[in-house]
Amino acid sequence: MGWVKVAQSLADGSADVKERRAATLYSIAEGASMPIGARGRHMGLDVGDRRIGVALSDETATLASALTTVTRKGGSQDAAVVADLARRHEVAAVVVGLPLNMNGTRGPQAEKVLGFVEGLRRRLGPVPVVTRDERLTTVEAEERLRAAGMGWKERKSVVDQVAAVVILQEYLDDRPAATPAKAGA
Repeated sequence: MGWVKVAQSLADGSADVKERRAATLYSIAEGASMPIGARGRHMGLDVGDRRIGVALSDETATLASALTTVTRKGGSQDAAVVADLARRHEVAAVVVGLPLNMNGTRGPQAEKVLGFVEGLRRRLGPVPVVTRDERLTTVEAEERLRAAGMGWKERKSVVDQVAAVVILQEYLDDRPAATPAKAGA
């Protein structure tokens, strides 16, 4: 179906959209940043008012794939569901899209996401939870799904997952590579 085209499109990247969105990584609290080149499965989240798109990387933290969409119930229930997914998939880190305003400031939606992130961090303990600028990721996801020939109803059911894939894949691509240990060190 259209998923093959979507996967190819995500792998190719969209320079136009990337140029419009700064690759900004925010650490929510001291100690929340991840080690350079951290390996292991990473989870990406696109947190909205109604749904949370979830993506998961492979074990080498190289390629992001859509996992699921969580329908929000509100309160701490949402963080509990996502934390359970993170534990079941043994993730090493979680990357959450932060919906900044186009001028880079935090608006009401960003503050809601930060509240969710704090709840998730409490539930995940030592697992790092970081935020990443997600400006225009849903627009990019919509464009890719449309280009893959998916209709409105099909797009609606997966757009949050694809946005989570964009957030996670860009994070994985922008990370500095781990430096190999020197012999005899």
